[in-house]
This record gives sequence, structure tokens and C-alpha cells, in this order.
Amino acid sequence: MNRLFQGDVGSGKTLVALMTMLIAIDNEFQCALMAPTEILAQQHFNSISKFLNGMDVKVALLTGSTKRRIG
Repeated sequence: MNRLFQGDVGSGKTLVALMTMLIAIDNEFQCALMAPTEILAQQHFNSISKFLNGMDVKVALLTGSTKRRIG
């Protein structure tokens, strides 16, 4: 599915996206969260990693400047 969340800063868009992705993961799908900048991608990676700490969910960061293979 493709969805676009729009809202003010701090309104919970990342958390809503994460909850949606967890439903998809529970149904054995892979998920990707895209961000318009590497800085925002890093921020999302950090916050999602904290939210999922201790869960059996693999989180990875892939940006245009990523040099090594992941996985």
C-alpha cells in the first residue's frame, strides 16, 4: 500500500507510520519509510530504533551516501 501522511511537526506522523509498518511486518511483508533528506532519514532511523528496542524487528538505514552493503 502507498500512503501519504501530512501533519504538523510533532503530531505523530512517524509513530502512525511505524504502527502501520508493524501491521505489515506481522503479515510477513517488508516495509520502507522514505524521507526527503538524509538528515530526516537519520532522525527517523534513530527514533524507530528506540521504539523497537528489544523487539525482533530488523531496522536498517539506507541513504544515497551508504557505501557498504546491508544484510
